[in-house]
Amino acid sequence: MNTPPIQSFPGVVVICGPALRAGADCALIAARARRQNGLPDSTYFAELARAFLQASACGHPDVPEPPALQSLTSPTVTIQEAATRMNISPRQARRLARRLGGQKAGRIWLLDDQAITEHLEGQHRG
Repeated sequence: MNTPPIQSFPGVVVICGPALRAGADCALIAARARRQNGLPDSTYFAELARAFLQASACGHPDVPEPPALQSLTSPTVTIQEAATRMNISPRQARRLARRLGGQKAGRIWLLDDQAITEHLEGQHRG
């Protein structure tokens, strides 16, 4: 018997299979959009993503927490590190900082590691 990946009942939605990862992606995208738009972080998105990802790894206790959840805490990559990884100048990295989840800590920009990775992956596809 094949269970559909998404079932809805009054007041309840049951999600399984690949829909769990899609739900986690939605929560992570919403969390990143809030950060990029200058809105405060919502713990609900992080909790939702963590719940979806834990459920999708059910039965696999050795599966580590995905980097996507770690990036919800705070940006950790300096402009110089980002420039080196992206093979661009530090000046260009500063221009991209806000789009890459960057936040200023005093006079230093810190960028989101996951956003840099996704930016690089997008360049390789295009």
